Amino acid sequence: MSCPLYKSLKTNGTSFYAFPSAAEDISAAYQNSNYKMYFSKYTLLNLPKQNLEAGSGTASNPVYFDFDGSFRKSVNATPATSYQEQMIESLRNYVANQEIVIKESRLNNTDYYYDNNALETTTEKIFFKWAKKLNIIDFEPAIPDDEYFSNLAEFQSASLNDDQYFPEYLWKEREVFDWNVSSMMSDGNYLQIEFGVTANFVVGDIINIHDLSVIIDEINGAQTSTGVNLKVRSVTPATGTTGQLVTLTIPYTGDPVTGITGQAKLVYNRLVQYIGEIQGVSNVQEANRSYTEVHATIPDHTGQTPDILFRTMIDVNYKPNQTFPIIPSQYQPEIIGAESFSSPIVSTPQNYPGSYFGQFDTLDFTYETANGDSVRRSGSYYGVTGDINNPVINGKAIDGISMDFNTNHYVKMNILNRNLTNFDQFNALEVNNLPPTAFEFNAILWYYNVEDSAGNVRTNLYGISFLDNPDNNVVSGETSLRFPTYKKFVTNGIQDGTAYSFSLNLNFNIINENPQDAYNPEAINSMFSMNLFNTSMSRLAATNDSFINLIAEQANVRDDVAYLKSLLYTQTDLTTLNAKIANLETLLRLYSTNQLVASPTINVTTIPGTPPSIKLDSVASNYERIYVYNASEMYNSQGVIPITLAVPTNRDFFVNFTNDDEVQIDLPNNDKLTFVLDKDLYYLQSVDIHINGGAYSTQNKMLDIYMNSDISGNTSTNNTEVLIAGSIDLPVFYNENTQQSNSAYLWKDFKFNIDLTQTEFLQMDVSSKLRVKLSENQDLISNSIKPGDTLYLNNLFVGTSSIYDFSGQYTVQSVPLSPSNTIILDISTNQRFVDYGASASFPYDISGQLSNVPYFSLNKGKKIKITRVSNSTVLKERYTINVEDIK
Repeated sequence: MSCPLYKSLKTNGTSFYAFPSAAEDISAAYQNSNYKMYFSKYTLLNLPKQNLEAGSGTASNPVYFDFDGSFRKSVNATPATSYQEQMIESLRNYVANQEIVIKESRLNNTDYYYDNNALETTTEKIFFKWAKKLNIIDFEPAIPDDEYFSNLAEFQSASLNDDQYFPEYLWKEREVFDWNVSSMMSDGNYLQIEFGVTANFVVGDIINIHDLSVIIDEINGAQTSTGVNLKVRSVTPATGTTGQLVTLTIPYTGDPVTGITGQAKLVYNRLVQYIGEIQGVSNVQEANRSYTEVHATIPDHTGQTPDILFRTMIDVNYKPNQTFPIIPSQYQPEIIGAESFSSPIVSTPQNYPGSYFGQFDTLDFTYETANGDSVRRSGSYYGVTGDINNPVINGKAIDGISMDFNTNHYVKMNILNRNLTNFDQFNALEVNNLPPTAFEFNAILWYYNVEDSAGNVRTNLYGISFLDNPDNNVVSGETSLRFPTYKKFVTNGIQDGTAYSFSLNLNFNIINENPQDAYNPEAINSMFSMNLFNTSMSRLAATNDSFINLIAEQANVRDDVAYLKSLLYTQTDLTTLNAKIANLETLLRLYSTNQLVASPTINVTTIPGTPPSIKLDSVASNYERIYVYNASEMYNSQGVIPITLAVPTNRDFFVNFTNDDEVQIDLPNNDKLTFVLDKDLYYLQSVDIHINGGAYSTQNKMLDIYMNSDISGNTSTNNTEVLIAGSIDLPVFYNENTQQSNSAYLWKDFKFNIDLTQTEFLQMDVSSKLRVKLSENQDLISNSIKPGDTLYLNNLFVGTSSIYDFSGQYTVQSVPLSPSNTIILDISTNQRFVDYGASASFPYDISGQLSNVPYFSLNKGKKIKITRVSNSTVLKERYTINVEDIK
């Protein structure tokens, strides 16, 4: 396989260049019945003007299309002399040649590296890598839940418990916003700008400062709407006292300037303007040739695509840490095929732009991918380093970039009751009540889908169309330096929109060169043929209307005939009617015996009359079903006995649970009493669960509530058991020490406060004890609180860097007279709390480690209401769970 030899741009009109991998897919589609190929998408590009000078003085302009400085090549290469030749040479010598090098690369002398069974090709990844090297595209992270759904399973980390594993970040092109300047100052040597919010500037960016309200000699001209361009030297994140500081590469030692107005924005040209859907494909057959036309139509009511997402993708042929060719014996400075003098580009170089020496990533004439870890999704390839708690994002070095055409990933395409199914609809969408935006474009990328027999689909880049020659650009200063642009306006009630239609002709001629399209007045895209087509469609519509009228008349005639037939009775019909009348009389006699009886939900009332009638009244009931369970029924000496609750269809139901547990026994594996709802609740269905205490209850074995649900994405009949509410403390109403009802049963509430003014008011002690100082009178404490009483300690959040919630129900172990105003709680039931202080020296004061104000209350029971409010796959979004204390 040799690198394709691209010829120069056409003098006028569109020039198209196909990438090598497309030939492989076309061939496979024609040879394999289990393999499909069809055109699906196109994108519109706005290629900027070539600029090789960074500017002078304080001005600075981005460098675009620096072909000599961006790639490595042989010293024998002859540089192309014009922008248009440099462009085609680089597409051939870097993009196309890199594809061929990867395909031809060997693992050893006999085995090829490239896997031809992979559906995805390397074309798009290499194209955007080429664009990044030429500085015509740059990326920043897309905004989760505003631009893409970050909670989708395919984006999640491969290991949620390891900080080194990252989720997948989606990317977008750099956004250009006007950020308000709040002040200016010197860092000692250079000018600094302060912003009240975090702007999207990074080191190396060029920003434009404009409409500044003060005059600063070093950036004179920033007061105008045109402004001044400056380069970013460093960026300091905002702190509690200062906003984001951006240091510029311009000396400044003057005084700080505050209270100013003005804006700064990124100097960036958005490359990808529009994603469109291929509208149609037509096959043209003539006497001397046959070809296929692929049609792309841009309607007048559509504008710039609101959000365009990119992904860093890997496959078996293109992934991090790769170098091509793999074995040094394949290194060569020429493009593949040009090592032979028989190649046309070597024997007749005047017919092709540029030289036949390849453009590479390294001086060794090799191509390489960025480093990275494909399992952890980290490294330069993925644009993120560090760990999940302190990620370092850098879009400058990412590799393997591909456009994301999956509409399920776009937030704005999946608004409730307004779901969009394709990008043509998305391009006509109003965003924030603003109509679609106008834009310019000068090139088209053509995409196609490949699909195997298993239904796997991949979208690959086919080729690029340049819509005109740069020599034809009439804009001053852009002639021969930029492809002429088409202006795409949008119909918005103020102006008329512009619409465009483009076609891609796929020729299947058996020749060794790409043919120039000849004039053909009978081609489907000619105006004459379109007029014939419109006339045919008009006549077809008229024929269709006549056909519909005939069908309507036929239906009327059929109904009239049926009515007439119904008036004709045969002997068979009379016999059937008599039989039906006899059946009706039998039914009347049956109903006269009043077979209906009342039920719990239906009242039956007989209304006197001739004949008497029966009235059925439905009895309204809040609950379809009521479950009653005691704690003692839900375990035995072997362990927990889970109770399965059958969810009725649509109707609400009630569970009344009483903690009557008086048996002190440790359940295996620290298990808890368990309710399991046998399936998901129906939409808007609720279950009420009341948890009460028995008068002699002494034990708290806690309660878990589970549900067999498809919340985890399991669509099989065996749903996953998920925890709805867990570790619920049960009310205890009896004091075993005093053999009387405790305070939780007798009192309305608990008004004793923790004395926060005392030092060491919360201390952990040996034998799993917690000493608590109260602010009330010692006699009142001693008379009221008894050992064996059960209290609930709320808001016990301990820790400063890592915060632990040790709130829970604890038993009073003792009420000592010394030290006074103190109660001692038994915390042995909370092993996490015990472990927290296990390594400390006792007594261990935790007063200074609190992250909230703790207080006591009484556990008289709980009211739990679970209601399904949506069909989300996220538990907290699907259900509302309301837990209230019983007073």
